[in-house]
Amino acid sequence: MPGWHGILGSARLASLFDQLPPPRTILEIGPGCWPATPVHFPTTPIAAVDWDGEALQAARRRISHPCFYPVQADAADLPLRRIFDLVVVRHPDLDRHPDRWARVFARIPGALCGILVVTTYSAHEMEIIRPWLRPLVAYPVRYDRLSLVTLDGADRCVVVSQKRSSSGC
Repeated sequence: MPGWHGILGSARLASLFDQLPPPRTILEIGPGCWPATPVHFPTTPIAAVDWDGEALQAARRRISHPCFYPVQADAADLPLRRIFDLVVVRHPDLDRHPDRWARVFARIPGALCGILVVTTYSAHEMEIIRPWLRPLVAYPVRYDRLSLVTLDGADRCVVVSQKRSSSGC
């Protein structure tokens, strides 16, 4: 979707979303004031969970999406159910809250009925996350078709995973 990446995401993330099947439901964990999915999926219900209520209020003011549902909560404490076709975790602040993110990633398989997308600024951050993704398997993405990384490094490292089986979904 041309032009959207300057407002809410990156061309790299858009080129990734273009390779995924259209989700029926989306969970964004920790989107802050810049959720990545509303413009790319304009009619899909999106639950945005973040512990920062002010950031979610700012997101709500920016987002013109009929089914955008911000929830102020710690995702590690939510009773997540297998209802989300797409779960997005973009730029988790691992250096400041490693224990919280370990708990969040431990809960994600319980919420996932489809695909998990995680993006980070650095390979080091991705290496911290990889062990937490062991219950999942890689989702086939053509990484050579992703847009180039910009100078700010947004979405430099990308991993796309899915459940080992879709049982219970």
